[in-house]
Amino acid sequence: MDRDQISNQAYLKESQYKTPDNLRARMQLHERFNTNSYPWFTWVFDHFNLQPGMQVLEIGCGPAELWQHNRHRVPDGVRLVLGDLSAGMVREARRVLRAGDPFFLNLDVQGIPLADERFDLVLANHMLYHVPDIDRAVAEIARVLKPGGLLAAATNGIQ
Repeated sequence: MDRDQISNQAYLKESQYKTPDNLRARMQLHERFNTNSYPWFTWVFDHFNLQPGMQVLEIGCGPAELWQHNRHRVPDGVRLVLGDLSAGMVREARRVLRAGDPFFLNLDVQGIPLADERFDLVLANHMLYHVPDIDRAVAEIARVLKPGGLLAAATNGIQ
């Protein structure tokens, strides 16, 4: 992916992330050549401190690998909303997580179609570098977080 395509939403939706295949190929490379013996999805989940009754939004959920790997660790009563810019990713997340009760939606972080101050935790892992207007995205995340809520984000990029 060249620099011009990193935040080109049409390219991301219609090509790069139309299906989970490209993302899964990259994840497999990380799994295969990772030198850390502690799995990434376990490590990330360890930092959430999920409690019954919490409302959680994951933006850029991809094929829901985080939740698939930690399905047995989600406390009863946690309400999950999983969203992605790519309709293909949302379809795959729904397919992967047949069991459980997450709500799935197609969304753009620059205009989250959900109520103000709804979520205790918003996750945005390895996706913010794809967003054309980061300031707008962060403002939207802040809007949907409850007072005292937490944003958990991991990112990478060219610089």
